[in-house]
Amino acid sequence: MQRLKYERELTGFYISAHPLTRYEATLSALSTTTTAGLKDCGDGSEVKICGIIALVKSMLTKKGDRMAYLTVEDLHGTTEVIVFPDLFRTAGELIAPERIVRITGTIDRGDKGTKIRGGKIEPLAEVQMQAIKRIRISLMDRPELPQQLPRLRDVFLRHPGSTTISMLFRTDANWEAETNPLPNLTVCPSDHFVSEVEEVLGKGALSLLS
Repeated sequence: MQRLKYERELTGFYISAHPLTRYEATLSALSTTTTAGLKDCGDGSEVKICGIIALVKSMLTKKGDRMAYLTVEDLHGTTEVIVFPDLFRTAGELIAPERIVRITGTIDRGDKGTKIRGGKIEPLAEVQMQAIKRIRISLMDRPELPQQLPRLRDVFLRHPGSTTISMLFRTDANWEAETNPLPNLTVCPSDHFVSEVEEVLGKGALSLLS
């Protein structure tokens, strides 16, 4: 993350990777839309969007209260979020560049484009730990599967928690079957857990269900 921060500061964009890539499964589970999808949301509708704060422009109102305009970036683009004084007072410690957050707000369409009027800002990692109730892991009928399963079990044991796991088995013949939650086995759905599972099985093998 520190290297990516330096890349962004020096060049204006990320070079070696995007800091949200490791959260890809989480973004899908905990967002109601993306920056690209905001154009399809009605004016005044509530949205939940996950991303990294790229830029903060803070200022004082006429009453002397602090507010801010945030540029929030996800894997599809950027959007502007308005943080009014009430929200700034309760979430001020999260309003800083490079913070990865989930923002709940309402669509505000105006002459200068679409913005989000912020209502709530939460650390994404914290939301992930609290909101994910079940994890579904997809397994393909492949020759390497017998070697993958022991490695997968080791990942489970390294990340104990309270979230249940089910397994979805698939074959090339488009046959699939999902197990009930695995007995006596629960995990912590952290981004480290997700990364380790994807290291064993590949991208897209895991779904986070809230």
